[in-house]
Amino acid sequence: GWARVPGTEASGANGIEVSRDGKWIYLSAWGSQSYLRLSRGISPAQRQEVRLDFRPDNFHWAPDGMLLGAGQTEADGTRVVKIDPDTLEVTLLLDKPATAHFFRGTAAIEVDGEIWVGASRIEHIAIFSATAAR
Repeated sequence: GWARVPGTEASGANGIEVSRDGKWIYLSAWGSQSYLRLSRGISPAQRQEVRLDFRPDNFHWAPDGMLLGAGQTEADGTRVVKIDPDTLEVTLLLDKPATAHFFRGTAAIEVDGEIWVGASRIEHIAIFSATAAR
């Protein structure tokens, strides 16, 4: 059956990743424009919340061990950040306004020096150079 995980309460909880050692949960909070890091297996759970300036949708591990987060800006644009899972420091990688061809990015992965971005209401992906993404 289903059971609530203590400490995971969030506005618009969506994307989730778990650290390689299984000790931490990383969770996007779309509604509060933040992401959470929660301890796993410790009671009470340790919880840290970091505010963002966009609505994060999903997180995925990047090849360098950082978390890659993608989401939407207030004007339906797409923002992608890297998050250090240890320090929780956020680095902006991509900030693109909405266009007729691509808007409201929801997920990003890094592939061979490129950032591939998907969206929920579009039938294609956008690809950007990871070194010149902004």
